[in-house]
Amino acid sequence: MPTLVMPFNGGSINNDPSEPDSKKTDESRRGLKDSLIPILWIMKFTGLLYGVSLGRPCRKRPVSQDTTERYCSPSLVYGIFVVLMLWCNVGLSLWSFSGMTSFDGVVCNQIITSIWFFQVASTALGNLWLSKRWNKIFSAWDKHVKSLDPRLAISDRRLAVVGAVLYAVWLLAEFGFVGVGAYLLGGGGIGSGGSFTDHHHFNVFFQFLFVLIFFYFISAWYLMTAVFSILAIGLYRAFKAFAKLLEEKFLDEKFKGNIEQLRQQHGCLVRLLGMVDGLVSLYILLIVGTIIPLIIFTLYFVLFESIDTFSYMATWWSVSLSFIQIMLVFIGGGLVNHMAHYPAEVLYDIDLSCRTSEECHQITVFLNQLTSHSIGFTAFGLFTIDRPTIIAFAGSIVTYAVVVVQFAPSEGAVDQFVCNCSCV
Repeated sequence: MPTLVMPFNGGSINNDPSEPDSKKTDESRRGLKDSLIPILWIMKFTGLLYGVSLGRPCRKRPVSQDTTERYCSPSLVYGIFVVLMLWCNVGLSLWSFSGMTSFDGVVCNQIITSIWFFQVASTALGNLWLSKRWNKIFSAWDKHVKSLDPRLAISDRRLAVVGAVLYAVWLLAEFGFVGVGAYLLGGGGIGSGGSFTDHHHFNVFFQFLFVLIFFYFISAWYLMTAVFSILAIGLYRAFKAFAKLLEEKFLDEKFKGNIEQLRQQHGCLVRLLGMVDGLVSLYILLIVGTIIPLIIFTLYFVLFESIDTFSYMATWWSVSLSFIQIMLVFIGGGLVNHMAHYPAEVLYDIDLSCRTSEECHQITVFLNQLTSHSIGFTAFGLFTIDRPTIIAFAGSIVTYAVVVVQFAPSEGAVDQFVCNCSCV
């Protein structure tokens, strides 16, 4: 049984009547792990979080001894089961191509489905493999971010609560529109294009199996997107708090601060960003690598094929989800990249004539760190999500979309479309 420890100081109890202030102070003492508990519990429930203990830690024991689980824990077995289920779903969708001999709307729709399944299954596998990195992120976040502004923990808590509420709304929307609607109107398995049910008796067991797979599929899609968004917003606010601290050192148009101390503090935030990037970089690579073909094939499916009203709405729903994913990655990555480099603008305004040679050297070193390479989220280390990358990928999406629209009404559109895409 946990014991309740009352604060005691010199034999008297502090009867401070300021209840709201003390509550706010207690909230600000929350760490990142305590703040993200709602969304972390959902990830635990869906098998996407391993190696992180979400129970209340014992205050008499160091955090590092309480944040790890056993090597072969039930959560690991459950996570492996979820990942295997998602990858079996990918194999099932690829098996559907065995009986297809020509490119038509059915094949195009199956390509879209397979890309979605591959993206989510790969994301779930990578997240399970990298889950133990959460513990290092928790400790580094609490050490460096909260030292800048303890109120950041409160905002993280609010973001986690909003994410948990939106998860429930997301489940209702997906099962109400895409999930259950696909059974009632299409008569086939979710995302299977009906091919699986054409060769097997579609009984209650397969209905339950496909609903279960669909649940884990949409949960993994949403939760990884939500976690990336929450971490990106948190890092953006951390770098913004550092920029505010840096600007406050300007008094009477003169910089009055310790450059070396600030440089080291910024370096700690950059290393924290590197830890978070190690957790989400595979997710970013999968999003960037699959969204463009998803949008291209979806637009082709809408423009070239005659489909019913529900399929038409579901297809545009798929396009909307693709744009939501890529926009969140670009906006989150762009904001973090911009704010991480923002101190350079402040350092340029420092009057070096009023500084010593040692301080000038420290400013030069700080500027070199800010300008020598791009700081931000990466796509598995291949490139950084910054302004040139966003412009390049946005231009590619627009170019391919124009190509699809241009050849939509012409004869032999498929051959011309493929030829033009290869040339681009």
